[in-house]
Amino acid sequence: MFFANWYSQRIIQHGRDVLTAASKIFAPKNVGIAAKVSGIHWWYDSDHHAAEMTAGYYNTNNVDGYYEIAKMLKEVGATFDFTCLEMFDQVGAGCKSRAAQLVTQTRKAAVKAGIPYSGENALQMCSGGSCSQSGFDQIVQQSTFLGNIKQFTFLRLSDDLLNNQNEWNSFKSFVANMASKN
Repeated sequence: MFFANWYSQRIIQHGRDVLTAASKIFAPKNVGIAAKVSGIHWWYDSDHHAAEMTAGYYNTNNVDGYYEIAKMLKEVGATFDFTCLEMFDQVGAGCKSRAAQLVTQTRKAAVKAGIPYSGENALQMCSGGSCSQSGFDQIVQQSTFLGNIKQFTFLRLSDDLLNNQNEWNSFKSFVANMASKN
């Protein structure tokens, strides 16, 4: 697995270089930095982790690729920002997706490295007059597992959400639920 390790280390070094440069600019202004780590959950429940390997995440053969990323983020003083907090494992799916397990692994990596963790949703949560309550509940659960996350970014705030009373009420309830957990 020489190539997988080398490729992963090159990606991590690139992240270190970019975040170090960003820190030099923003730290004097007392602005924190975060690194968005992609949620490559396809084929996570396979021995080969092909999607992650292709992206340069060496997360197989007893190597915790996300802990390696988290250690680098600690070096540069960055927050670990991850996606797909609303997603569930897709048991029986052809692509062997285990998004929830992947979120758990990244949360554990951040805790082990001693760095803050932030999250966001990947998919649209509200449309057609309703919102995914199970998705909202999953975000709350993932946001409080192993301690509270630092922050959450809600993606895909749409006109439909803002103009549909049912969607808006569901969203307000979700926000209140998140606030009550902090």
